[in-house]
Amino acid sequence: MPLAVSDPILTAGYVDYAEVRLCEARPLAMLANSFREYSPDLPTAAIEHRLGDGVATLVTSYNYPGNPAAMPLYRVMVREFVTASARTADIKVLSTDKLRYTVYPDGKMYLLNADYDLPISVKITHDAKEITLTLEPLELKIIKL
Repeated sequence: MPLAVSDPILTAGYVDYAEVRLCEARPLAMLANSFREYSPDLPTAAIEHRLGDGVATLVTSYNYPGNPAAMPLYRVMVREFVTASARTADIKVLSTDKLRYTVYPDGKMYLLNADYDLPISVKITHDAKEITLTLEPLELKIIKL
């Protein structure tokens, strides 16, 4: 069931949405006139189309994403996309925003502490194994997963 997007009192402002006819895409978000109402015939606010391994997500708004009235929907969607990808990732890395890392197909992982002054802790979870380590300021470490 798609998310029901409702703002019946238009606290952020008014957004114009296009009427769309879905062929192969599926609705991700529907517009509701109340906080409790949901029915399949509600206007579509966002759609998703899958093709192969890819996914295209489109908002049916005529308004620019920076429009203050459109921001609440975009904020919810971006937050969900980021957290969904983190929940389903094979490798989970927990650290501060000063950590830069990349994983190569051969299983080598490069970790860089981009902080000039402070060490950082890193926790990596992969294949039910957990690795915890500390990187000194500006330290580059290579580990094999």
